[in-house]
Amino acid sequence: MKTGMKFLLMAALATVLTLGVIGCGRKGRIIELDPRFSMNLAKVPYWFPDPKVPMGPVENEVLERYGPPDFIRFWWREDGSMITSSDLSGRDRETIQGNLDNMKKSWIYVNNNIEVVFSPNRMSIREQPIDEITGLLCQWGDPGRRTHLQTGGRNMETWIWVDHGWKATIENGRIVSKDRIGPGTGSGTYLLK
Repeated sequence: MKTGMKFLLMAALATVLTLGVIGCGRKGRIIELDPRFSMNLAKVPYWFPDPKVPMGPVENEVLERYGPPDFIRFWWREDGSMITSSDLSGRDRETIQGNLDNMKKSWIYVNNNIEVVFSPNRMSIREQPIDEITGLLCQWGDPGRRTHLQTGGRNMETWIWVDHGWKATIENGRIVSKDRIGPGTGSGTYLLK
């Protein structure tokens, strides 16, 4: 993809994703996905929860128990697998916004190693430990480079964060190695992830 086209795609995605990720049609502050960090996780801002936006009873219970989360995870796919910005190319703003408003979400508490997964109607939750892959995303965001190879019934992926200087090798959804590949170039070096 040409650099100019990548920039236009990134600008369009940034516009769509800053329209409102949390709020589901409610008036108040919004939590924004930062495509330079992740299309799958949003860092929770200092003001969360917005006192102007009423929370449901289950959300209030989780806030009372754990406080505000560190991240909000967006389940673009039913299995929770990670997407990239190219997965959203060709979708119009209304479709993406509708997906964000209605998709399953979870709150991530890094220090507690807990992910609280809300049902789509936000009437019930499931608590689970943060899985390895989500832990990588919390630490470094979406990888800048990602390769996939399928051989002999094994799904092998290599994720590279040049900006942080790390590489992870993933086999069938499990991390088999994490290796330092250099000093890192600094965050924000890649436009698309």
